[in-house]
Amino acid sequence: NKWYFEGEHRQAISAYLQALRLDPDYSNAWLNGAVVWAQLGQLETSSQWYKKAAKLSPKDHAIQVAFAEVMLRMGDSKASQDKFERALKLDGEDIHALIGLGRLNHSVGKLEEGIAYLAKAARIKPHQTLAHFFLGQVREEAGDDVGAISAYKEAAFSDSYFTQARFHLSKSFARLH
Repeated sequence: NKWYFEGEHRQAISAYLQALRLDPDYSNAWLNGAVVWAQLGQLETSSQWYKKAAKLSPKDHAIQVAFAEVMLRMGDSKASQDKFERALKLDGEDIHALIGLGRLNHSVGKLEEGIAYLAKAARIKPHQTLAHFFLGQVREEAGDDVGAISAYKEAAFSDSYFTQARFHLSKSFARLH
């Protein structure tokens, strides 16, 4: 809605609430409201709105991924994993679900699983900067400097302005020399 794109988040929420009074099963209003609540830092409210959107549109993998990201931000790795996996059941090549599961597994110390998800995302979409960047981070933590360098190179090549990739690439080279 226009309020959202003008940065008027409270007005956007009001518009979504008005739309939901007219049609309580309007999943896009629930979804868009969830996004705004998350941006306002109201993660619990956002998760409730995502839950409603997901219930109304159970085959929408993008809703599952967005819901998973909020759950991850809330520190609920189990719920986050469940949502990411649901998204992958709906679309086995959902890049964002693969990256999310890679990051999630990395955060809980499951490095090999994290590498597997991120490597798959990088294979499916070779120019996906974040897949390569996060893959480099996990490989770096796993002690695989050569693999980290390869991943960071790909991230830097796909977006030469991505300074974090260049920084980590330099750091990985320095460890090898």
